[in-house]
Amino acid sequence: MDQRPDNTLFNLDRKLARRKFFAKSSLFAGAAAFSLTGGSFALASTRATGLSSGNHTVPLYRLRHNGNTDHFYTTNAKERDDAVKKAGYVYEGIQCYVFSSQVSDSVPFYRLRHNGSDIDHFYTASASERDAAVKKFGYTYEGIQCYVLASGNVPLYRLNHSGDADHFYTTDPAELNSAIKKNGYTYEGVAGYVLLHS
Repeated sequence: MDQRPDNTLFNLDRKLARRKFFAKSSLFAGAAAFSLTGGSFALASTRATGLSSGNHTVPLYRLRHNGNTDHFYTTNAKERDDAVKKAGYVYEGIQCYVFSSQVSDSVPFYRLRHNGSDIDHFYTASASERDAAVKKFGYTYEGIQCYVLASGNVPLYRLNHSGDADHFYTTDPAELNSAIKKNGYTYEGVAGYVLLHS
């Protein structure tokens, strides 16, 4: 798995300052139209959702905010549905399958969100990168979203928008190339390895 140094969080202060976001529609605005815990969703247990027998895989749902460029990934179906109904997100489908609990050769996939009025969900398997995002770039750590493999055949590619503070993850090489060539994203390496089927 690619390990990125702490300084690859892309001059987020500058990029976040350039992007405006409508805080009242933010999933994590603190006073949203649905029940939040401390201004954000409490990460729900992935063990209760979508388990398949034997390998504890769950779907990783992909959403995009309708009012900005934020991509949001969750393993919790209720959180997915609330994001669509109450926070302005569009559901884009199952990105891949991940693990609800640690299995052999798996590592935690940490979830963070940016604290400001601009929103960016950020996911990493690197504890040092997670800590740098919190200490240096204004992110809040929300916990372990799921577990991904440290090696495998299906990479989960990580990209960042060159003008906005949006992290985007995909398993599709064609989508990866299109995001780089047509939509201004920068490729940052493999975030982890996942499964295409449960």
